[in-house]
Amino acid sequence: MNRKIITSALILVILGASSVTGHAAYKPVQSKVNVNVNKEPIEIISPKGDIIVQKSVLISVQVRQNVSVSLSVYKEEEKEDTLIFGPEKVDQGESLKFYNKQLKDLSAGKYKMVFDIMDKEGNSKDPITKSFTVKDKEVEMNETLERIPKTNVTNILDDILDKK
Repeated sequence: MNRKIITSALILVILGASSVTGHAAYKPVQSKVNVNVNKEPIEIISPKGDIIVQKSVLISVQVRQNVSVSLSVYKEEEKEDTLIFGPEKVDQGESLKFYNKQLKDLSAGKYKMVFDIMDKEGNSKDPITKSFTVKDKEVEMNETLERIPKTNVTNILDDILDKK
């Protein structure tokens, strides 16, 4: 009886291993053609998210095309947006055409970055805008902690006893 079980188990292992090996040998052919020809002239690397929970923000941009770019940052107000930075020409770095700018001491509120773009002939293109919100770190942490349900040992024990 034990011999039949061991033999059956060995046959299953051999069959299973051969099917895994056969599957591992199959690799689909991947295309090397870039279908996204109409890329934006710039790529915003940072900030990626819409909410920033600190008083500073790193703006990082990669210029993809041979264009002239200038950056302006506005704080969105009820009546009128206030320019807090720029316009500043986005100087492309030596390699990979990266531009970085650190804005510090931002107050809580809504902001937007506006990238004005001109092609090499001097023609204006549609500006690229990215909005983000700066929240106070301490206030945000307190709100998050308040959303966590308050539990204590007796509540947990009551829940366990109720389930029995």
